[in-house]
Amino acid sequence: MKLIIFDIDGTLADTKAVDDKCYIQAFEEVFGFNILNGDWSNIKNVTDRGVADEILQTLRGKGLQDDEWEPLIDRFMELMHKEHQNDVSRFREIPGSAAFFEMIKNNSEYEIGIATGACSLSAKLKLETIGVDYRNIPFGNSDYSISREGILNYTLQKSKELYSNITFEETVYFGDAVWDYRTCKNMEIRLIGIDVLKDGKLKSLGVEDVFHDYLSPEAIMNVL
Repeated sequence: MKLIIFDIDGTLADTKAVDDKCYIQAFEEVFGFNILNGDWSNIKNVTDRGVADEILQTLRGKGLQDDEWEPLIDRFMELMHKEHQNDVSRFREIPGSAAFFEMIKNNSEYEIGIATGACSLSAKLKLETIGVDYRNIPFGNSDYSISREGILNYTLQKSKELYSNITFEETVYFGDAVWDYRTCKNMEIRLIGIDVLKDGKLKSLGVEDVFHDYLSPEAIMNVL
């Protein structure tokens, strides 16, 4: 049996654009810094919490404080819900992702989990909108850790607790970004790439199995 873990933004949900827009606006309103045109390509921890911490450390010499996380996320989610009400199409699925997720979830050869850099409220909004049921499965997000590795480790630990009678022969992660590649490489986990933008970044890094969507589930199952 294998453990299959999914990222959300760019992997299950095509929500990166609306997520970035709301996060940038919330950040400026809460902290007073416009980060829209900054070069943040060297950010180590690409998570909702990690991005805020590293940018604040750069801009003011002091990272994200414990009492600053909630105001940031509160405003971020107000903006996300407003966008959702105004244009739900900005929260669409990667084609075929919900059906593929459900297929894996119901397959006796696999167990399933989620590990995302998004905060839990944002992650749940996206999953609910695209019809992915996240209940009763291991679900790591940036509420639990500042780093991608920490989030993935959280999901792995919860998997051990929930699936305590199972020894997994392999863990496979579905992700879309360079930081997913780096995290999986650091943790020696196989990555299956989702390249919805068709920019070839994951292929250029050496990821062997990359798909643009989930509309050919047989092909994905063959490499899985």
